[in-house]
Amino acid sequence: MKRYMFFIIAALSLSACVQYNLDEVLLEQSEVSLSIKGKNQYVFHSASGQMAFNSENTLYRYMDDNMSSWLELKCQSKPGGAGDKVVADLKWKSKESSGDEKDLEFDIKQTDDKGTIWMWNDTNNIGLIIREFD
Repeated sequence: MKRYMFFIIAALSLSACVQYNLDEVLLEQSEVSLSIKGKNQYVFHSASGQMAFNSENTLYRYMDDNMSSWLELKCQSKPGGAGDKVVADLKWKSKESSGDEKDLEFDIKQTDDKGTIWMWNDTNNIGLIIREFD
């Protein structure tokens, strides 16, 4: 009986250590989106949505036209380049899920010349792609 318990505990502890390949989960995507534990929770569609950015408050908002799905990111400082870190509050609502997370630390994994920023929170396996614009 003890042997079976050992195997059950070992299997449970291994399943808790799931790692996500950033290339697959985050870096291969280019659309504004939110993924949690490898699954997309929100994807912005420009044909049926709107983006808003307040540079003074470093607030990013993405929403569909009927406001049934949206994403909001409030950063404590302006996101910089790859390798930088930023602390932010994240709120979202979509068909898949909804949430309100405070004080998440994101690593900026990459940026591009279009204003796209790829961010990763390793603690919660949250991938976020945002876009700055003027």
